[in-house]
Parts: sequence; C-alpha cells; structure tokens
Amino acid sequence: MALITGSEQKQFEATQHFMNIICTFVLNLQGIASLLSDPESSSSEGTLVEADPGPTTLSELLTLESSVEPWHYISLLTLRALTTNMDVCLYLNNTIKFQEKLLKLQSENITFDSDITETEGTRVKSSSANKFIIIDQCSLMRHQILVATYIVGGPRERILPPTIIDTDGNGESGLFCTLPPPQLTSAAKKKRSTQPRGQTDFQRFLQDTKQGVHDANWLSHARRAYKASFNIDIKACVLIDLLEQAAKLSCNSESYLNSPMQIYESDVLFPEECLGIQVAIRYGLELHLLQENSQNEENLTQLIHLSHNLLRHKKCETFQGFDWFMATLFLLCGGNVERCHSCIKSISSLAVAPFLWPALATAKDQCTFSQHLVMFGHKLELLVKMELPLAFSALQLAGASWWLICRQWMAQCFWNILDWSQICHWLVVSVLNQPDFTLYFCVSLLRHIEPKILQAASEGKLWEQIMFAPMEGYHIGDQLTFMEKLSKRYRTSVLHHLLPSSNNTA
Repeated sequence: MALITGSEQKQFEATQHFMNIICTFVLNLQGIASLLSDPESSSSEGTLVEADPGPTTLSELLTLESSVEPWHYISLLTLRALTTNMDVCLYLNNTIKFQEKLLKLQSENITFDSDITETEGTRVKSSSANKFIIIDQCSLMRHQILVATYIVGGPRERILPPTIIDTDGNGESGLFCTLPPPQLTSAAKKKRSTQPRGQTDFQRFLQDTKQGVHDANWLSHARRAYKASFNIDIKACVLIDLLEQAAKLSCNSESYLNSPMQIYESDVLFPEECLGIQVAIRYGLELHLLQENSQNEENLTQLIHLSHNLLRHKKCETFQGFDWFMATLFLLCGGNVERCHSCIKSISSLAVAPFLWPALATAKDQCTFSQHLVMFGHKLELLVKMELPLAFSALQLAGASWWLICRQWMAQCFWNILDWSQICHWLVVSVLNQPDFTLYFCVSLLRHIEPKILQAASEGKLWEQIMFAPMEGYHIGDQLTFMEKLSKRYRTSVLHHLLPSSNNTA
C-alpha cells in the first residue's frame, strides 16, 4: 500500500521500487505471459501489492476498466514499461486489448459541459464542436502510451508526447480517442530531404567489384570503403548488394537453410504476428520504404509463413515472438518478395546470421547455438566489466544485465531503439565483420549512454533511462574506432567461442 499511502516522497520511492521490479520482467515475454495467464498462482506466496482494496495480481492491475485514481496511474506506468518490449506489446494488445481500452478512457475525458472547473493537476481545454477535454496526469500518460505503441521509430524518427501538464498547454493539443492518430508524431517525413544524392565510396566499391573475386582481400577493401562512407546513410539497395556479395565469401559453407522455399497451408499465424505485420507496414510506409499497396500485408504474411517453414519450427501453442528480422528484410527490399527470398539465401550462409536473425538459431543446431549464445552473453558481461566498470556496477546494483537487454534489442532488430539509418549501419558492420564484432557493438551502446546511466542510477531511475530514452544521438561512425580497438584486444580470446565451426576469415 506504500504505492498510494504515506508521504509524497515515500509514494515516489515505493513507485520507483515497484517499477524497477516490473522492468526486470519486461525482457521476458514468457514471464509476462505466465503472470497474466495464471492470476491465482501467487495467492499463497505473496502478491504484487500487499492488501486490498487494490489489485493483487498483474492481470488485475492491467484491467484498465476505470480511470479511478490512484491505482489507474500505477497501471499506466506498468503498461508503459511492459510495452517497451515490442513482443510483449503485441501480446498485450491481443490479450487485453489495451489500445482499445485506453482509447475508450480517453473518450471519457471529453465533455460538453462548459461549466466544468479546473482543479490542481487538471486542465480543461476547449476543442472543436463545443467539446472540452479534461487533461490530467493519466490522460497524458495514456496519450503517450498510445503514440509509443502505434508509431515505430528511433529517437529522431518519433517524438513521444510529454506526461507532465504543460503550463501553456502547447503540448496537449494532440490528444485523440481513435486510431490512427490525427497527426503522426514522427519526424521521418521531415528528414527525407536530408538524404545525400550521388554514390558513396562504399557503393562505388560494391559496383566495381561485383563481378570480381570475393576473398579476404576483397573484404578488407570493403571495410576500408565503408569507413570512408560511414557518416552517410546507407541506401537499402546498397545493403542488399552487400548481402549478395558477402555471401560469395561463404560459398563453401553449408547454408543454415536446407528447406525449399514453400508455404504449407496448415501453417496459421498467431494473432500477435498479424498485429506485428501491421506495425511493420506502418513503419515502412512512414520511412517511404514501402508504397501504399494492398499487397504489402499479403506479401509480409507470406514471408512470415515462409520463415516458419524454412526454419522448421515445431508448432508452438503460444506466441513466442514476432520475426522482426524478417520484417526488416521486407522493408529493405521494398516489399518485394522475390528480392527477400534472395536476401534470405544470402544471409543464411554468413557466420553472423544467427546473431542477426534469432529465429534462425534453431534451424541448424539448437543445442550448439544455445551454447554460443550463452558464451556470447558471458563474454559481453566480461567486456563491459573490464571496459566500462562504473556502468557495469550501476547495472548490477539495479539488477540489470546488459546482455539480457541487448538480447531483446537484437531480437527486435533495434526497432524503437535506433533510427532506421543506424539499423542499416549495424547490419553493414555485422556483415563486414565476424560475429565477435556484434559483441563490441553492444559494448559501444553502453559506452554511448554511460554518463546518462550513471546519472540515472544516482537518482534511482536507471531502468527508466534504459527503457524510455536509450540511444539518443548514437551513431555507429562515432563508435567504429572504439569497436576496432576492442577487436584487436579481444578477438583471439572471443571469436572461436562464437563460430559454429572453423570459419575464421579475417
């Protein structure tokens, strides 16, 4: 009950402690699903809160049926944290229909009563057709959650609305009670004109060497050409070209995919996967990677089916996560299914493929790759401890594992974490280097936010910093020298743990 009783400071501290606990579950879809599907399991061993009349389980906390304070605000804080995991977001939107409920509650904040008076913490704002919007802490929090769960994008691609009442009211005009929002809170369209024209050194290199020999010498020159272009956005066609040429380096390697590219009629998508397809298409349209086309949904659905069959999934009874990497390839290929087929074949032969595409990890040898994944996490924690000891200690004190955080971000291809341009650079760097470079990339992410992490830790808000504002201002080009230093320092002791077989192209 400390969440809603006691002094304001005690309530704040109790809320921070509660949210830290919730954030530790965010990275685990199956854990969240278990908490919601078995509400009586904790009745004899303690509950999320200690006494009535408040909710005693996570499922009760997330009913979202009423906007009665104070538990409603706690439930919104909880929902905001949980939905930072895109798989959990899809799961919750399917199981508890949180978007529908939030929109309903937002509509209840609209009144035609012009005599309603403002109180402390509440603002009344006039709208069209003699409507008046009641704006308070909860309506602003609901507004932010709706925007954050509908619009995909990195720090520069979407702007999340504030959750604090603005004294001049300028930040409150966008409240809505239907989807899509009347105006998308996104900067992607504004940025299109900043794209450079003409070819980069890297693009020219790929074109000039397309028909040549692809060996270790070619790879070395490709890295050098990329370093001359890393401050410029990578075009999708360039990344696709790189995938096709890099695959020639692994022409003697056994592909991870041995099944023919066909779809079986018996395969049925989970409702969460259908929602994920809609999310991906919206992102592609916003970035102008896709054109308005009735075939987009059908084509991506076909590719998700294809993913199931190629990777020979055993049919799971429950949703295990959306294939964000396949969706990323779909956007890169402009929605062209045949081009996606070619990219899938190209990338499946690369040593780094299972680290980029988690769903691929079980296609060849689940046991072996699980061992590699455990070793990847172990090595990442060791590198962070040695290279960034202050950040490592801060994470440990907050009960956070940088490996588990990065694993979730990698699983969703850094959507909502990095801007699309940086996601493309991440893929290029990964393809041009061995799997150990993925480790150094993960370390560079923490290095970038270390000052903010340390400041947030001193205020008891470390999880909030990681979940809600993780990678603002991150550019791979700024970190490439650091990653190369780590490679020289640790490659000999790290790389062989991450390779499935003897495959050590420089």
